[in-house]
Amino acid sequence: MLATLFAATDAELDALFPEWLVPRAVPETRTGTNPFDGEPMTWTSWLPDGEPQGMSGLDPASRPGARELPPVLVDEYPTDATDLDQVPVPLRTVPHAALRDVTGVHLDAVAAALGVSTNGRPARVAADGTQLDAIDSAATTALLGLEPGAAGALAAAVAGTEAFGGDDAQARRLVASLRALGRAAPPGTRICIHCTP
Repeated sequence: MLATLFAATDAELDALFPEWLVPRAVPETRTGTNPFDGEPMTWTSWLPDGEPQGMSGLDPASRPGARELPPVLVDEYPTDATDLDQVPVPLRTVPHAALRDVTGVHLDAVAAALGVSTNGRPARVAADGTQLDAIDSAATTALLGLEPGAAGALAAAVAGTEAFGGDDAQARRLVASLRALGRAAPPGTRICIHCTP
Protein backbone atom coordinates (compact mmCIF):
# COMPACT_ATOMS: atom_id res chain seq x y z
CA MET A 1 0.00 0.00 0.00
CA LEU A 2 1.30 3.43 -0.93
CA ALA A 3 0.81 6.32 1.47
CA THR A 4 1.05 9.92 0.40
CA LEU A 5 1.96 12.15 3.31
CA PHE A 6 1.07 15.75 2.58
CA ALA A 7 0.94 19.05 4.42
CA ALA A 8 -2.20 21.14 3.96
CA THR A 9 -4.15 23.96 5.53
CA ASP A 10 -7.88 23.61 6.19
CA ALA A 11 -8.61 25.69 3.07
CA GLU A 12 -6.40 23.36 0.98
CA LEU A 13 -8.14 20.31 2.48
CA ASP A 14 -11.51 21.81 1.55
CA ALA A 15 -10.31 22.30 -2.04
CA LEU A 16 -8.61 18.91 -2.33
CA PHE A 17 -11.45 16.93 -0.72
CA PRO A 18 -14.54 19.04 -1.46
CA GLU A 19 -17.11 16.34 -0.72
CA TRP A 20 -15.48 15.24 2.51
CA LEU A 21 -16.82 16.49 5.84
CA VAL A 22 -15.22 18.09 8.86
CA PRO A 23 -15.55 15.40 11.56
CA ARG A 24 -17.41 15.92 14.79
CA ALA A 25 -15.27 17.02 17.76
CA VAL A 26 -15.96 13.83 19.72
CA PRO A 27 -16.80 10.50 18.11
CA GLU A 28 -20.23 9.00 18.52
CA THR A 29 -20.89 5.34 19.31
CA ARG A 30 -23.45 3.92 16.92
CA THR A 31 -25.29 0.62 16.94
CA GLY A 32 -26.71 -1.44 14.13
CA THR A 33 -26.72 -4.84 12.51
CA ASN A 34 -23.66 -6.45 10.98
CA PRO A 35 -24.55 -6.83 7.28
CA PHE A 36 -22.47 -10.00 7.00
CA ASP A 37 -23.80 -12.07 9.90
CA GLY A 38 -26.93 -10.21 11.06
CA GLU A 39 -25.57 -9.86 14.59
CA PRO A 40 -25.85 -6.60 16.56
CA MET A 41 -22.75 -4.44 16.47
CA THR A 42 -21.42 -1.08 17.68
CA TRP A 43 -18.88 1.20 16.02
CA THR A 44 -17.34 4.62 16.46
CA SER A 45 -18.33 7.29 13.96
CA TRP A 46 -16.77 10.69 13.30
CA LEU A 47 -19.55 11.64 10.86
CA PRO A 48 -21.35 14.86 11.81
CA ASP A 49 -25.07 14.85 12.48
CA GLY A 50 -27.19 14.86 9.33
CA GLU A 51 -24.38 13.46 7.19
CA PRO A 52 -25.06 13.53 3.45
CA GLN A 53 -25.65 10.35 1.50
CA GLY A 54 -24.27 9.35 -1.88
CA MET A 55 -20.98 11.20 -2.07
CA SER A 56 -19.51 10.72 -5.50
CA GLY A 57 -15.83 11.47 -5.02
CA LEU A 58 -13.38 10.02 -2.55
CA ASP A 59 -10.30 10.82 -4.64
CA PRO A 60 -8.56 14.17 -4.24
CA ALA A 61 -9.83 16.89 -6.56
CA SER A 62 -7.72 19.07 -8.83
CA ARG A 63 -7.32 22.69 -7.81
CA PRO A 64 -7.51 25.05 -10.80
CA GLY A 65 -4.33 27.06 -11.16
CA ALA A 66 -2.39 25.04 -8.58
CA ARG A 67 1.02 23.96 -9.81
CA GLU A 68 2.81 20.76 -8.96
CA LEU A 69 5.57 20.90 -6.36
CA PRO A 70 8.56 18.58 -6.26
CA PRO A 71 8.25 15.83 -3.65
CA VAL A 72 9.85 16.27 -0.26
CA LEU A 73 12.70 13.77 -0.20
CA VAL A 74 14.89 12.59 2.65
CA ASP A 75 18.40 11.85 1.38
CA GLU A 76 19.06 8.93 3.69
CA TYR A 77 15.78 7.25 2.68
CA PRO A 78 15.52 7.26 -1.13
CA THR A 79 12.03 7.02 -2.61
CA ASP A 80 11.36 4.81 -5.59
CA ALA A 81 10.42 6.89 -8.67
CA THR A 82 7.53 4.49 -9.32
CA ASP A 83 6.04 5.39 -5.93
CA LEU A 84 6.33 9.10 -6.70
CA ASP A 85 4.52 8.53 -10.01
CA GLN A 86 1.62 6.97 -8.08
CA VAL A 87 1.04 10.00 -5.86
CA PRO A 88 -2.37 11.43 -6.86
CA VAL A 89 -1.76 14.48 -9.05
CA PRO A 90 -3.85 16.86 -6.89
CA LEU A 91 -1.72 15.99 -3.84
CA ARG A 92 1.39 16.99 -5.77
CA THR A 93 0.24 20.63 -5.44
CA VAL A 94 1.06 20.70 -1.72
CA PRO A 95 4.25 19.55 0.06
CA HIS A 96 4.16 15.75 -0.20
CA ALA A 97 6.15 12.54 0.23
CA ALA A 98 5.49 8.89 -0.66
CA LEU A 99 6.02 6.00 1.75
CA ARG A 100 5.00 2.36 1.68
CA ASP A 101 3.02 0.56 4.38
CA VAL A 102 2.23 3.54 6.60
CA THR A 103 -1.27 4.40 7.86
CA GLY A 104 -2.98 6.78 10.25
CA VAL A 105 -2.22 4.33 13.07
CA HIS A 106 1.47 5.09 12.54
CA LEU A 107 0.82 8.85 12.66
CA ASP A 108 -1.10 8.40 15.93
CA ALA A 109 1.85 6.47 17.40
CA VAL A 110 4.24 9.31 16.53
CA ALA A 111 1.87 11.95 17.96
CA ALA A 112 1.40 9.93 21.16
CA ALA A 113 5.19 9.57 21.58
CA LEU A 114 5.44 13.36 21.25
CA GLY A 115 2.79 13.78 23.95
CA VAL A 116 0.32 15.31 21.49
CA SER A 117 -3.02 13.51 21.51
CA THR A 118 -4.82 13.19 18.20
CA ASN A 119 -7.78 11.58 19.95
CA GLY A 120 -7.96 9.56 16.73
CA ARG A 121 -9.82 12.48 15.10
CA PRO A 122 -9.32 12.54 11.34
CA ALA A 123 -8.80 15.72 9.31
CA ARG A 124 -11.82 14.89 7.15
CA VAL A 125 -14.32 12.04 6.88
CA ALA A 126 -16.34 10.76 3.92
CA ALA A 127 -20.02 9.83 4.16
CA ASP A 128 -19.09 6.14 3.99
CA GLY A 129 -16.87 6.56 7.07
CA THR A 130 -13.54 6.64 5.20
CA GLN A 131 -11.11 8.81 7.16
CA LEU A 132 -8.35 11.17 6.11
CA ASP A 133 -6.02 10.79 9.08
CA ALA A 134 -3.62 13.52 10.21
CA ILE A 135 -1.42 14.96 12.90
CA ASP A 136 -2.07 18.57 13.73
CA SER A 137 0.23 21.57 13.69
CA ALA A 138 1.12 21.08 17.39
CA ALA A 139 2.62 17.66 16.61
CA THR A 140 4.43 19.09 13.58
CA THR A 141 5.87 21.91 15.71
CA ALA A 142 7.00 19.38 18.32
CA LEU A 143 8.70 17.28 15.61
CA LEU A 144 10.53 20.29 14.23
CA GLY A 145 11.73 21.28 17.68
CA LEU A 146 13.59 18.00 18.19
CA GLU A 147 17.35 17.87 17.99
CA PRO A 148 18.63 15.18 15.59
CA GLY A 149 19.52 12.84 18.47
CA ALA A 150 16.08 13.29 20.01
CA ALA A 151 14.46 12.54 16.64
CA GLY A 152 16.36 9.24 16.57
CA ALA A 153 15.20 8.47 20.12
CA LEU A 154 11.62 9.26 19.11
CA ALA A 155 11.87 6.88 16.14
CA ALA A 156 13.27 4.15 18.40
CA ALA A 157 10.42 4.70 20.87
CA VAL A 158 7.68 4.48 18.23
CA ALA A 159 9.35 1.45 16.62
CA GLY A 160 8.56 -0.44 19.81
CA THR A 161 4.85 0.34 19.64
CA GLU A 162 2.26 -2.13 18.38
CA ALA A 163 1.74 0.01 15.26
CA PHE A 164 5.33 -0.50 14.10
CA GLY A 165 5.94 -3.95 15.56
CA GLY A 166 9.64 -3.29 16.08
CA ASP A 167 10.30 -2.02 12.55
CA ASP A 168 12.97 0.53 13.44
CA ALA A 169 13.77 1.39 9.80
CA GLN A 170 10.12 2.20 9.03
CA ALA A 171 9.83 4.34 12.18
CA ARG A 172 13.02 6.27 11.34
CA ARG A 173 11.86 6.82 7.77
CA LEU A 174 8.44 8.10 8.89
CA VAL A 175 9.87 10.47 11.52
CA ALA A 176 12.44 11.82 9.02
CA SER A 177 9.73 12.29 6.37
CA LEU A 178 7.39 14.05 8.80
CA ARG A 179 10.18 16.41 9.86
CA ALA A 180 11.08 17.14 6.22
CA LEU A 181 7.42 17.84 5.38
CA GLY A 182 7.11 20.10 8.40
CA ARG A 183 10.11 22.13 7.24
CA ALA A 184 8.66 22.44 3.71
CA ALA A 185 5.18 23.48 4.84
CA PRO A 186 3.96 26.88 6.01
CA PRO A 187 3.05 27.25 9.70
CA GLY A 188 -0.43 26.14 10.70
CA THR A 189 -0.64 23.20 8.35
CA ARG A 190 -1.34 19.67 9.41
CA ILE A 191 0.25 16.60 7.94
CA CYS A 192 -2.28 14.19 6.49
CA ILE A 193 -2.06 10.72 5.02
CA HIS A 194 -3.84 9.45 1.92
CA CYS A 195 -3.51 5.72 1.25
CA THR A 196 -3.95 3.91 -2.04
CA PRO A 197 -3.74 0.13 -2.49
